[in-house]
Amino acid sequence: MSYSVQRLLRIAFLLFLFNAPFGKPNCQIIPAGGVEFGSGVASLKSFVGLWQNASGKPFFEEWRRINDSTLVGRSYEVRGKDTVISEQLTLRIINSKLYYIALANGQNQDKPVYFVLNRQHPGGYGFANPQHDFPQQIDYVFHSPGSLTSEISGNTRGVFQSRRFHMKKLR
Repeated sequence: MSYSVQRLLRIAFLLFLFNAPFGKPNCQIIPAGGVEFGSGVASLKSFVGLWQNASGKPFFEEWRRINDSTLVGRSYEVRGKDTVISEQLTLRIINSKLYYIALANGQNQDKPVYFVLNRQHPGGYGFANPQHDFPQQIDYVFHSPGSLTSEISGNTRGVFQSRRFHMKKLR
């Protein structure tokens, strides 16, 4: 094997090891449990597209399909001419479990937080991580092809809190 091929393989291996949102290294918490997810990400096609918060402070969530086991997304605001990304998001199937992986800028020691699928029904998905400070639960409910509600909830210092976002699909 030539020196350049060996070097390329070493670089690819290192990139794989440090690609935090897609693997287990460098993650904060990977919750146990969850429900089996037998479908590929094609069944998550409702997520794909650009969504805008229709209630309260305007922000966007954008999702795209990468392959049969991964969707990637980002949550962001537009401030003037600048796009300010607040979270990098991933929906990924790992060992027959579906994980919602959030990497929030400046939070959780800049490590991704994993939420495992804990409930699924025809109109939505719920993801849980009971060890996370807040939220411990993330839910998406699709009302129609162009409308969804996302909700984050959990306990903070013993007090239950919930924030609901009504989103409309732009494309």
